[in-house]
Amino acid sequence: MIRGHHIDSMIRFTIKNFWKFLLVLVAFNFLQVLITSSAILSAVPIFDLILHPDLEGVSAVTNQVIIYFKKWNIPITLTIFMVVFGGLTIVRNVVSLFIHYCTLSLSNKVMVRLQSHALNNFFYANWSFFSETGKGTLFNTFTAIMPGIGGSIQNLAALYSSALQFLTFLIIPFSVSWEMSSIAILCGLVASTPITLINKLSYKMGIKNTQLGNDHVASLEELLGGTKIILGYGQVKLFVNHYLQKYKAWQTSTLHRSVVNTGVGMLYEPLALISLMIAIFLALRWNYAVSEIAIVFFSLKHALDHFKTILNNKNALAGLRGNYIQYQRLVQKAQTFKQKTGSLSFSSFQESIVFQNLSFFYPNTETGVKELSVTIPKGQTIALVGRSGAGKSTMIDLLIGFYEPSQGAVLVDGTPLHDFDIASYRQKLGYVAQDPVLLNRSIKDNLLWVKEGATDQELLDACQKANVIEFMDRLEKGIDTIIGDRGVRLSGGQCQRVALARALVVQPQLLILDEATSALDTESERFIQNSIEELAKSTTIVVIAHRLSTIAKADYIYVLDEGQVIEEGTYEQLQKQSSRFSKMLQMQNL
Repeated sequence: MIRGHHIDSMIRFTIKNFWKFLLVLVAFNFLQVLITSSAILSAVPIFDLILHPDLEGVSAVTNQVIIYFKKWNIPITLTIFMVVFGGLTIVRNVVSLFIHYCTLSLSNKVMVRLQSHALNNFFYANWSFFSETGKGTLFNTFTAIMPGIGGSIQNLAALYSSALQFLTFLIIPFSVSWEMSSIAILCGLVASTPITLINKLSYKMGIKNTQLGNDHVASLEELLGGTKIILGYGQVKLFVNHYLQKYKAWQTSTLHRSVVNTGVGMLYEPLALISLMIAIFLALRWNYAVSEIAIVFFSLKHALDHFKTILNNKNALAGLRGNYIQYQRLVQKAQTFKQKTGSLSFSSFQESIVFQNLSFFYPNTETGVKELSVTIPKGQTIALVGRSGAGKSTMIDLLIGFYEPSQGAVLVDGTPLHDFDIASYRQKLGYVAQDPVLLNRSIKDNLLWVKEGATDQELLDACQKANVIEFMDRLEKGIDTIIGDRGVRLSGGQCQRVALARALVVQPQLLILDEATSALDTESERFIQNSIEELAKSTTIVVIAHRLSTIAKADYIYVLDEGQVIEEGTYEQLQKQSSRFSKMLQMQNL
C-alpha cells in the first residue's frame, strides 16, 4: 500500500511540474518507435532479395514495398534497400540520443525542484524539526536520496518508453503470424512471473540501504566534525573503525541491491530466448517463409528486450521507493513543525519585550521553563544567570522565536511575537553564541551574508565597535583574508570578535550574547567586554554569562534555576542579599 502510494506520488509530482517536457519525450519516443518499426520492415526485402534474386516467392511485405517503389520509380535493388535500412537506423540512433538527453535533463530538473521544495520546507520549520532530525539523515537526503530520486525519473522514462515500444513491436510479428507471436509472448510472460516476485525483495533492500546510508553519512559527519578532539584524545583508530564499519555495511547493502537489479535482466534473457526458440521451431513445422520467420524473430527479440527493460526498471523503482519515502516523510515532518509566523512587519520596538507568565517544555520531557515573567526594557542590558540546565538558553530560543510557548506569550510592545513576520523580526536581531559559526570565506563575506547590501563603511564601523580592527589590520589581506572553516585560522577571541561584528552589521534592535566570552582568555574577554560596554550605551542587550564579573554593569539580572526565576534585581542588590547570586559570587571569589 505504501509502496504504490509513494511511487504514484512521484509520478504525479513529475507530471504536474514537467508535463511539457514529458509531452516532448512521449512524442520523440513514439517517433523512435515508428522509425525502428520502419527499419525492421525495411529488412524484409533485404532477406527476400538475398534468398530470391528473381523476386519470385517473396513475402507479402516485400511485394507491398515493391509496389510502392515502382509507383515512385525507385530502383528495386539490394543496394537501395540496404541504404534505406542503414539510413533509418542512423536516424533512429540520433532520435535515441536526443531522448537520452531529454531524460537526463528531466532528471536534473526534478532534482533541482526537489531540493528547492525540501529547503523551502525545512527552513520554514521551527527549531524542533532540526533538533529531532539527525544531521546524517539530512546530509544523506541531499547527497544520495535526492540524486536517487532523480535517477528513478530515468527509470520511469525508460519503463514507459519500453512499454510503448514493446506494444508497438508486437504489431509487426502479429501481422505476419499471430500464432507464432502468441506462443512466444505467452512463454515470455510465464517466464517473467517468478522474476516479478523479486520486486518485493528489492523494496525491502532499498529501505535498508536508505537507513544504512543515513548511518554512514552521520558517522562521517561525526568523524570530520570532531577531528580536533578525536586527534586530541588519540582515538583516531576507534572513530575510523566505527566509520568504516558503517561504510562497509552500506556498501555491502548497495552491492546486494546492484546484483539483484542486474540479475533480473540476466535471468530473464535466456528465458526469453527459449521462448523465441519454441516459436521458431513451431513456425518451421508450419512451413512459414524464412524471411517471415526472420522478421518475426527480429521483432519479437526487440519486443522481449524491451520487456526485459520494463522488468529491470520496475525492479529498480521498487528499490528506490525507500528514497522517495524518506524524502516525503522529511518534508511532511517539516510541514508538521512549520514555523508559526504573522503578517506584521517588524522594524523596531519602542518600550519593552516581555515574557508574560510563559511556560514551555521540550517534547516528551519535563525540561523547559515555567511561569516566567521577565521584562527587557529598550536600551537596557539584561543578564540571565544560573547553573547549566537552569533554562537560560531556552529563554533565548523563545526570544528568537525558535519555539512557541505552551502557555503565556513573548510580547513585543504588547504584541505577541508570532503576530510579527518572524523573518523580519529576526533580521533585526544580533546573535553571538559561545561557539560562533564562521564560514570558510573572507572576513568581509562573513559579515556581508547577514546584510548583503551593507556598505564598506557599515562593515568598517561594525569592525571598529567589535574591536576587529585591532587584529584585522595586521592580516596580509585585511578584511579580505580567508579565515578557514569555522574560523580555524583565527584565535578563539578573534573569531568571537568577528561574530560580534557580524551581529552589529545589521544594527540590531536587540543584541543577544549567549555566553559569548566564557571560553576566552582574559585579554580576549577584555576586548569583547569593552565592546559590549560601549554598545550598551545605545543598544538593548540580553546576555547569558557564567563569569559574573562580566555582568557587573548590567542594568538588571535574573537568576534562574530549574526553569524558573528565583531571584532578580541589580548587581548591587543581589550582591548584598543572602541569595543564590551572592553564593555564586563567593564561589568565583568576587
